[in-house]
Amino acid sequence: MEKYEYKVIFNDAGIEIRESEKNTWKPLLRQCMICSGLWCLYLMQGLYLGAPTVIVAQIRKEANDTDAVTDEMSSWLSSMPVMSSLPPMFILPWLCHVIGRKYTYSIVGLLTIIGYIIFYCSTDLYQVLISQIFFGANTAATNTFMPILISEYTSPKYRGIFLTFKSASVFWGIWISNAIGTFFYWKNIAFIAFVCPFYMLTVFAWPESPYWLAMKGRYAECAKSHRWLKGVNKNSEKELAHLITFHKKSKNVTSTDNEDAAFSCFSAAWSTISSRPFYKPALTCVLLFAQYQFSGKFVISIYAIEVLKNLTQDESAAYKMMLILDGITVFSMYVGCFLSRYFKRRTLMLLFAGTGILFLYIISLYLFLISLSIIRENHIVTILLLTIFSIAFGCGPMILVTSIYGEIVPSRYQNPIMTMTCLYNISVLSILLKLAPFMFKTLKMHGSFLFFAISSTAVIILTYIHLPETKDKTVLEIEEYFSGDKTAEQSVTLLQRN
Repeated sequence: MEKYEYKVIFNDAGIEIRESEKNTWKPLLRQCMICSGLWCLYLMQGLYLGAPTVIVAQIRKEANDTDAVTDEMSSWLSSMPVMSSLPPMFILPWLCHVIGRKYTYSIVGLLTIIGYIIFYCSTDLYQVLISQIFFGANTAATNTFMPILISEYTSPKYRGIFLTFKSASVFWGIWISNAIGTFFYWKNIAFIAFVCPFYMLTVFAWPESPYWLAMKGRYAECAKSHRWLKGVNKNSEKELAHLITFHKKSKNVTSTDNEDAAFSCFSAAWSTISSRPFYKPALTCVLLFAQYQFSGKFVISIYAIEVLKNLTQDESAAYKMMLILDGITVFSMYVGCFLSRYFKRRTLMLLFAGTGILFLYIISLYLFLISLSIIRENHIVTILLLTIFSIAFGCGPMILVTSIYGEIVPSRYQNPIMTMTCLYNISVLSILLKLAPFMFKTLKMHGSFLFFAISSTAVIILTYIHLPETKDKTVLEIEEYFSGDKTAEQSVTLLQRN
């Protein structure tokens, strides 16, 4: 155990606050260790999401017949990891609340590894489909508690970078999956996935989340975990005091409310749903995911080969473009990670989402003019337009949506908001992935891009109105913004004066 020189003071609530005169890099390294373990699950998610694109293309090419894999089976392979996440979506938030964060993470990791074992041993597409069902737990985890884990385990100063890196990990996985499927046999994708579990064993060295410990009333363990993760300095001790004070107050309020509302479960549920601390962050989360889904970037990435073949009418060029766009997407996400360290998240979100929407309209017009034979398709122009579109959404919504989501979900309503948001996200994403091949055929490519452009425009207007700024704020400060409650913040004013 490390030794510190403490200056001990007490805040207005009687919570001991320690300030160390010693600065150390160990807390940051510990946060990196935990977050990189979490990023492994995101990388594994990208691998299985990108796999159907190259599996279908390889089987059709080997058979020299597009009917070797029907459009129906292709859509099932692409959408199954999302659709099969519906049952875990209800179970994982409950497990996260009951047994803690690190044990729930371990269960998801185990199920994902089982899925990859089935994937590697598959001899037909139905067995691949079964493996995709096992990946549903990972999909549910990354859409519910995983962003919240990163928020809870990291300091506000570095939280934005850690949160944005996890989104880049997904598209690293998609890129690696596509690259392996382009040059090698598709089963080799599993070899990369088998490396991740060795690093995920670091979970045995993790402490439990200090936020979960505080929620359970285990304040001494909470303080120990918080100081191990975030060190002992003025800002971290202020956050710790704020955290303990907040949950002590919440327990008192909950106890009183339960006595008053015990006669009516419906009344208690309605009281929760209609309260500002619940519906404001919940609806904001829905808006964030809508911005991500209706940009079309995720759907286009999953059906990359089919989309690019329709655009270029050249299979060889489609494979090259896919790898180029995947690489550009990953690069732009790291640029977004860097920018999020210095600029406000809301500003970046709106700026890059707006730019991406503009190019959705431009691409739709460009493809419409090609369909009318007014202009001819040019590979350079096509890749240029798609590149700018990918950069815009890569720097903005693709990394910031789940990052901001992880920051704004309030601790007292984590389970219902995670479940509600994930239900919305999974439902819409499943529908989009399942209907995408049909949409590409009926609306054609120019109509599909126009659909995404109009949908995204409606969402960004609502996002502009309702999305708050979260940069450099603690999770509890963001929660207080939505609830309008400043009592817990006032309880640490003594620390601010010192």
